Amino acid sequence: MAIDRVRHELKRAPDQHRDASIFVVGTEGQHTEKIYISAYRSNRVKVVAVECDDGASSPEGVLAKVNEIADTFQFGEGDSFWLLVDRDAWTAKMFAHVYRECKKKGYTLCVSNRQFETFLALHFDDFDHQECKKSKCIVKFLKNKLGGFSKEKYDPKPLVALAKSACERCRALDVGGNEIWPDRPGSRADLLVSAIIAKSKVWG
Repeated sequence: MAIDRVRHELKRAPDQHRDASIFVVGTEGQHTEKIYISAYRSNRVKVVAVECDDGASSPEGVLAKVNEIADTFQFGEGDSFWLLVDRDAWTAKMFAHVYRECKKKGYTLCVSNRQFETFLALHFDDFDHQECKKSKCIVKFLKNKLGGFSKEKYDPKPLVALAKSACERCRALDVGGNEIWPDRPGSRADLLVSAIIAKSKVWG
């Protein structure tokens, strides 16, 4: 993660309101999450992805990167900090530690079960989260829906147009009562997206 790159991205664009909210989002991956969340830029919202570009992609590694940004730059009252991570095979102990640290610092932890691509697929009402759980199946589904998809390159605009429905599906699936991650295949990325939509006043 290059501090100079983040410093440049943190600058509010000329067309943005003075009170535009900054969403600092730590992500496991280098591309997939950043491509999606960066599509939500508006004159009221600045989304800055702090992606893992050095192999430190564990939830603890993502937390460390967000801490570094929070400690390096000045942020305003309306700015917020988020971790967008996957359940994968990381231990419950690690997640419990990261969850506690996020609570202390006022960050929001958004965990996808098992991967962020599950959240992308849930933008479509015909995605069967029970039958299509493995990454290969989900990527194939997204390729068919988007006319092409890879974790490094895809068009997020069709997904953004369906974001409110995706968030509703995530909430409907998330009924297990686990405070850290959804028990069923699903995602809590809807927490981040719903917050961006509410601030932006563009997508709803």
